[in-house]
Amino acid sequence: GAPHSVIIGAPHSVIIGAPHSVIIGAPHSVIIGAPHSVIIGAPHSVIIGAPHSVIIGAPHSVIIGAPHSVIIGAPHSVIIGAPHSVIIGAPHSVIIGAPHSVIIGAPHSVIIGAPHSVIIGAPHSVIIGAPHSVIIGAPHSVIIGAPHSVTSGALHSVITGAPHTVIKGELHSVITGELHSVITGAPHRVIIGATHSVIIGATHSVTIGAPHSVITGAPHRVIIGATHSVIIGALHSVITGAPHSVIIGAPHSVITGAPHSVT
Repeated sequence: GAPHSVIIGAPHSVIIGAPHSVIIGAPHSVIIGAPHSVIIGAPHSVIIGAPHSVIIGAPHSVIIGAPHSVIIGAPHSVIIGAPHSVIIGAPHSVIIGAPHSVIIGAPHSVIIGAPHSVIIGAPHSVIIGAPHSVIIGAPHSVIIGAPHSVTSGALHSVITGAPHTVIKGELHSVITGELHSVITGAPHRVIIGATHSVIIGATHSVTIGAPHSVITGAPHRVIIGATHSVIIGALHSVITGAPHSVIIGAPHSVITGAPHSVT
Protein backbone atom coordinates (compact mmCIF):
# COMPACT_ATOMS: atom_id res chain seq x y z
CA GLY A 1 0.00 0.00 0.00
CA ALA A 2 0.79 3.69 -0.02
CA PRO A 3 0.00 6.42 2.52
CA HIS A 4 -3.47 7.88 2.68
CA SER A 5 -4.92 5.08 0.54
CA VAL A 6 -7.61 2.44 0.66
CA ILE A 7 -5.88 -0.92 0.31
CA ILE A 8 -8.10 -3.89 -0.54
CA GLY A 9 -6.46 -7.26 -0.29
CA ALA A 10 -7.15 -10.53 -2.04
CA PRO A 11 -7.29 -14.10 -0.74
CA HIS A 12 -4.08 -15.96 -0.01
CA SER A 13 -2.02 -12.74 -0.19
CA VAL A 14 0.37 -10.72 1.94
CA ILE A 15 -1.13 -7.26 2.41
CA ILE A 16 1.26 -4.58 3.68
CA GLY A 17 -0.36 -1.35 4.71
CA ALA A 18 0.90 2.20 4.77
CA PRO A 19 0.36 5.04 7.25
CA HIS A 20 -2.98 6.80 7.41
CA SER A 21 -4.69 4.15 5.27
CA VAL A 22 -7.70 1.89 5.37
CA ILE A 23 -6.49 -1.67 4.96
CA ILE A 24 -9.14 -4.29 4.11
CA GLY A 25 -7.98 -7.85 4.33
CA ALA A 26 -9.08 -10.99 2.54
CA PRO A 27 -9.44 -14.58 3.72
CA HIS A 28 -6.37 -16.69 4.30
CA SER A 29 -4.06 -13.66 4.13
CA VAL A 30 -1.36 -12.01 6.19
CA ILE A 31 -2.37 -8.41 6.86
CA ILE A 32 0.38 -6.10 8.15
CA GLY A 33 -0.82 -2.76 9.35
CA ALA A 34 0.80 0.63 9.45
CA PRO A 35 0.59 3.47 11.97
CA HIS A 36 -2.53 5.59 12.16
CA SER A 37 -4.54 3.19 10.02
CA VAL A 38 -7.79 1.28 10.12
CA ILE A 39 -7.07 -2.41 9.65
CA ILE A 40 -10.04 -4.66 8.83
CA GLY A 41 -9.30 -8.32 8.99
CA ALA A 42 -10.77 -11.27 7.15
CA PRO A 43 -11.46 -14.85 8.25
CA HIS A 44 -8.61 -17.30 8.66
CA SER A 45 -6.01 -14.53 8.51
CA VAL A 46 -3.07 -13.28 10.52
CA ILE A 47 -3.63 -9.62 11.34
CA ILE A 48 -0.61 -7.67 12.61
CA GLY A 49 -1.44 -4.24 13.92
CA ALA A 50 0.54 -1.05 14.05
CA PRO A 51 0.68 1.74 16.63
CA HIS A 52 -2.14 4.23 16.92
CA SER A 53 -4.46 2.12 14.76
CA VAL A 54 -7.90 0.59 14.91
CA ILE A 55 -7.59 -3.15 14.36
CA ILE A 56 -10.81 -5.06 13.59
CA GLY A 57 -10.44 -8.80 13.63
CA ALA A 58 -12.30 -11.54 11.83
CA PRO A 59 -13.36 -15.05 12.83
CA HIS A 60 -10.77 -17.81 13.11
CA SER A 61 -7.90 -15.34 12.94
CA VAL A 62 -4.80 -14.44 14.91
CA ILE A 63 -4.94 -10.76 15.81
CA ILE A 64 -1.72 -9.16 17.07
CA GLY A 65 -2.15 -5.70 18.46
CA ALA A 66 0.19 -2.76 18.65
CA PRO A 67 0.71 -0.04 21.26
CA HIS A 68 -1.85 2.71 21.66
CA SER A 69 -4.41 0.91 19.49
CA VAL A 70 -8.01 -0.22 19.69
CA ILE A 71 -8.13 -3.95 19.05
CA ILE A 72 -11.56 -5.47 18.33
CA GLY A 73 -11.62 -9.23 18.29
CA ALA A 74 -13.80 -11.72 16.46
CA PRO A 75 -15.19 -15.13 17.44
CA HIS A 76 -12.92 -18.13 17.61
CA SER A 77 -9.79 -16.00 17.39
CA VAL A 78 -6.57 -15.49 19.29
CA ILE A 79 -6.29 -11.84 20.29
CA ILE A 80 -2.89 -10.64 21.50
CA GLY A 81 -2.89 -7.18 22.96
CA ALA A 82 -0.25 -4.52 23.17
CA PRO A 83 0.61 -1.94 25.84
CA HIS A 84 -1.61 1.08 26.34
CA SER A 85 -4.40 -0.37 24.20
CA VAL A 86 -8.09 -1.10 24.43
CA ILE A 87 -8.63 -4.79 23.74
CA ILE A 88 -12.22 -5.91 23.06
CA GLY A 89 -12.68 -9.64 22.97
CA ALA A 90 -15.15 -11.84 21.15
CA PRO A 91 -16.88 -15.10 22.09
CA HIS A 92 -14.96 -18.35 22.11
CA SER A 93 -11.61 -16.57 21.88
CA VAL A 94 -8.31 -16.47 23.70
CA ILE A 95 -7.65 -12.89 24.77
CA ILE A 96 -4.12 -12.08 25.93
CA GLY A 97 -3.76 -8.67 27.48
CA ALA A 98 -0.83 -6.31 27.69
CA PRO A 99 0.35 -3.90 30.38
CA HIS A 100 -1.49 -0.65 30.97
CA SER A 101 -4.45 -1.74 28.87
CA VAL A 102 -8.20 -2.10 29.18
CA ILE A 103 -9.13 -5.71 28.44
CA ILE A 104 -12.82 -6.43 27.83
CA GLY A 105 -13.68 -10.10 27.69
CA ALA A 106 -16.41 -11.97 25.87
CA PRO A 107 -18.48 -15.05 26.76
CA HIS A 108 -16.89 -18.49 26.67
CA SER A 109 -13.39 -17.05 26.39
CA VAL A 110 -10.06 -17.33 28.13
CA ILE A 111 -9.01 -13.86 29.28
CA ILE A 112 -5.38 -13.47 30.40
CA GLY A 113 -4.61 -10.16 32.02
CA ALA A 114 -1.43 -8.16 32.20
CA PRO A 115 0.04 -5.92 34.91
CA HIS A 116 -1.45 -2.52 35.59
CA SER A 117 -4.56 -3.26 33.52
CA VAL A 118 -8.31 -3.20 33.90
CA ILE A 119 -9.65 -6.68 33.15
CA ILE A 120 -13.41 -6.99 32.60
CA GLY A 121 -14.67 -10.54 32.42
CA ALA A 122 -17.62 -12.08 30.63
CA PRO A 123 -19.94 -14.97 31.49
CA HIS A 124 -18.72 -18.55 31.26
CA SER A 125 -15.10 -17.47 30.94
CA VAL A 126 -11.77 -18.14 32.58
CA ILE A 127 -10.38 -14.83 33.82
CA ILE A 128 -6.71 -14.81 34.86
CA GLY A 129 -5.60 -11.64 36.55
CA ALA A 130 -2.23 -9.97 36.71
CA PRO A 131 -0.45 -7.93 39.38
CA HIS A 132 -1.55 -4.40 40.15
CA SER A 133 -4.76 -4.78 38.16
CA VAL A 134 -8.48 -4.32 38.61
CA ILE A 135 -10.20 -7.63 37.85
CA ILE A 136 -13.98 -7.55 37.37
CA GLY A 137 -15.55 -10.96 37.19
CA ALA A 138 -18.65 -12.21 35.43
CA PRO A 139 -21.24 -14.90 36.23
CA HIS A 140 -20.40 -18.58 35.87
CA SER A 141 -16.69 -17.87 35.52
CA VAL A 142 -13.41 -18.98 37.01
CA ILE A 143 -11.70 -15.84 38.34
CA ILE A 144 -8.04 -16.08 39.36
CA GLY A 145 -6.69 -13.03 41.09
CA ALA A 146 -3.17 -11.71 41.22
CA PRO A 147 -1.04 -9.93 43.81
CA HIS A 148 -1.76 -6.30 44.67
CA SER A 149 -5.03 -6.35 42.71
CA VAL A 150 -8.68 -5.62 43.31
CA THR A 151 -10.71 -8.72 42.42
CA SER A 152 -14.48 -8.40 42.16
CA GLY A 153 -16.37 -11.65 41.81
CA ALA A 154 -19.67 -12.49 40.18
CA LEU A 155 -22.57 -14.89 40.60
CA HIS A 156 -21.96 -18.63 40.50
CA SER A 157 -18.21 -18.23 40.12
CA VAL A 158 -15.05 -19.74 41.55
CA ILE A 159 -12.89 -16.87 42.81
CA THR A 160 -9.27 -17.50 43.80
CA GLY A 161 -7.50 -14.59 45.39
CA ALA A 162 -3.87 -13.68 45.61
CA PRO A 163 -1.65 -12.03 48.22
CA HIS A 164 -2.19 -8.40 49.15
CA THR A 165 -5.52 -8.12 47.34
CA VAL A 166 -9.05 -6.95 47.93
CA ILE A 167 -11.38 -9.83 47.04
CA LYS A 168 -15.14 -9.21 46.84
CA GLY A 169 -17.30 -12.23 46.16
CA GLU A 170 -20.83 -12.63 44.94
CA LEU A 171 -23.78 -14.98 45.38
CA HIS A 172 -23.41 -18.76 45.12
CA SER A 173 -19.63 -18.60 44.70
CA VAL A 174 -16.59 -20.28 46.15
CA ILE A 175 -14.06 -17.68 47.31
CA THR A 176 -10.53 -18.64 48.29
CA GLY A 177 -8.48 -15.86 49.79
CA GLU A 178 -4.76 -15.38 50.04
CA LEU A 179 -2.26 -13.78 52.37
CA HIS A 180 -2.71 -10.23 53.64
CA SER A 181 -6.05 -9.78 51.86
CA VAL A 182 -9.43 -8.26 52.56
CA ILE A 183 -12.00 -10.96 51.72
CA THR A 184 -15.66 -9.92 51.63
CA GLY A 185 -18.16 -12.73 51.34
CA ALA A 186 -21.61 -12.86 49.83
CA PRO A 187 -24.70 -14.94 50.60
CA HIS A 188 -24.82 -18.67 49.90
CA ARG A 189 -21.08 -19.07 49.53
CA VAL A 190 -18.11 -20.95 50.83
CA ILE A 191 -15.57 -18.37 52.02
CA ILE A 192 -12.08 -19.70 52.71
CA GLY A 193 -9.82 -17.15 54.30
CA ALA A 194 -6.06 -16.85 54.39
CA THR A 195 -3.57 -15.86 57.03
CA HIS A 196 -3.20 -12.25 58.11
CA SER A 197 -6.48 -11.31 56.41
CA VAL A 198 -9.72 -9.55 57.20
CA ILE A 199 -12.53 -12.01 56.42
CA ILE A 200 -16.09 -10.65 56.33
CA GLY A 201 -18.75 -13.29 55.96
CA ALA A 202 -22.27 -13.14 54.61
CA THR A 203 -25.60 -14.76 55.37
CA HIS A 204 -26.18 -18.44 54.69
CA SER A 205 -22.48 -19.05 54.09
CA VAL A 206 -19.74 -21.28 55.42
CA THR A 207 -16.81 -19.12 56.53
CA ILE A 208 -13.49 -20.82 57.22
CA GLY A 209 -10.92 -18.56 58.77
CA ALA A 210 -7.17 -18.60 58.67
CA PRO A 211 -4.48 -17.86 61.24
CA HIS A 212 -3.86 -14.31 62.40
CA SER A 213 -7.08 -13.01 60.85
CA VAL A 214 -10.09 -10.97 61.86
CA ILE A 215 -13.17 -13.05 61.06
CA THR A 216 -16.53 -11.25 61.19
CA GLY A 217 -19.62 -13.40 60.94
CA ALA A 218 -23.06 -12.86 59.49
CA PRO A 219 -26.44 -14.40 60.37
CA HIS A 220 -27.27 -18.03 59.60
CA ARG A 221 -23.71 -19.15 59.00
CA VAL A 222 -21.18 -21.72 59.96
CA ILE A 223 -18.09 -19.87 61.21
CA ILE A 224 -14.92 -21.91 61.67
CA GLY A 225 -12.13 -19.97 63.25
CA ALA A 226 -8.39 -20.28 63.04
CA THR A 227 -5.54 -19.85 65.48
CA HIS A 228 -4.49 -16.44 66.73
CA SER A 229 -7.62 -14.82 65.29
CA VAL A 230 -10.46 -12.60 66.42
CA ILE A 231 -13.75 -14.36 65.64
CA ILE A 232 -16.91 -12.25 65.81
CA GLY A 233 -20.13 -14.22 65.55
CA ALA A 234 -23.59 -13.30 64.31
CA LEU A 235 -27.19 -14.31 64.94
CA HIS A 236 -28.32 -17.91 64.44
CA SER A 237 -24.84 -19.15 63.63
CA VAL A 238 -22.60 -22.06 64.54
CA ILE A 239 -19.29 -20.62 65.74
CA THR A 240 -16.32 -22.95 66.19
CA GLY A 241 -13.33 -21.39 67.83
CA ALA A 242 -9.65 -22.11 67.46
CA PRO A 243 -6.71 -22.02 69.87
CA HIS A 244 -5.26 -18.73 71.01
CA SER A 245 -8.25 -16.79 69.69
CA VAL A 246 -10.78 -14.27 70.89
CA ILE A 247 -14.27 -15.64 70.20
CA ILE A 248 -17.19 -13.23 70.47
CA GLY A 249 -20.56 -14.94 70.33
CA ALA A 250 -23.98 -13.76 69.21
CA PRO A 251 -27.60 -14.48 70.22
CA HIS A 252 -29.26 -17.73 69.20
CA SER A 253 -25.93 -19.28 68.27
CA VAL A 254 -23.94 -22.39 69.09
CA ILE A 255 -20.50 -21.31 70.26
CA THR A 256 -17.68 -23.86 70.69
CA GLY A 257 -14.56 -22.59 72.36
CA ALA A 258 -10.99 -23.73 71.98
CA PRO A 259 -7.88 -24.04 74.17
CA HIS A 260 -6.09 -20.89 75.24
CA SER A 261 -8.95 -18.73 73.98
CA VAL A 262 -11.21 -16.04 75.35
CA THR A 263 -14.83 -16.93 74.55
